Parts: sequence; structure tokens; C-alpha cells
Amino acid sequence: MSYIEIRNIFKIFGPDPEGALELARAGSDKDEILAKTGHTVGLHDVSLSIEQGERPGKRIGRCQR
Repeated sequence: MSYIEIRNIFKIFGPDPEGALELARAGSDKDEILAKTGHTVGLHDVSLSIEQGERPGKRIGRCQR
């Protein structure tokens, strides 16, 4: 079992995302959704799992605070 698990996340930007979400779940791609609804798809059915103690790979650049 994963330490953190996220499944099937969608993020749709626009004033009425429900219709765009239905299109996304039905298999429409982000360009088609934008053309039909005017909404932008930020995340489309994203899933990930992270095991306890898992660390990211080599870092590139530096973090600034």
C-alpha cells in the first residue's frame, strides 16, 4: 500500500466546469474541451502514488526562499 495515493484527479478552469468534466471523463482531449466549452483543462485524469521514505531524484537548480 502506498503512503500517499492520488487517483483520477481533474482540474478544470472556467466558470462552469461540470460540463467540461463530463467531456473529459468521456475521453475528449483538452483541445476539444476548450473548443466546445471555453474551459481549460489543467489536470486530466492524473494519478500517482508515493511510497513512505521515497525521495525525489537529483535536484536541478536551487530553491529560493
